Amino acid sequence: MSPRLERGASLFLGVQVTALTPQIAGQLGLDVTTGVLVLAVVAGGPADHAGIRPGDVIRTFNGKPVTSTEDFFADLRGLQPEQKVTFGLRG
Repeated sequence: MSPRLERGASLFLGVQVTALTPQIAGQLGLDVTTGVLVLAVVAGGPADHAGIRPGDVIRTFNGKPVTSTEDFFADLRGLQPEQKVTFGLRG
């Protein structure tokens, strides 16, 4: 997945995520326990255009393992507008 980020007051990817815990993974029947779980995707946003959907698990961000929501958003803040990013997903 390679969405382009948008910039308004802040970078906009268009996803709502939460930490993927072993408990959540078990409840959802997922075979992975690391990454961030996509809860919602803004219609028409960069993530939507890239095909990211609720229920996907973002495992890597620009080749780096995603271990927490805090790290995920910290990595996003370090990017430039219109910069392409890549995600490793488990959907």
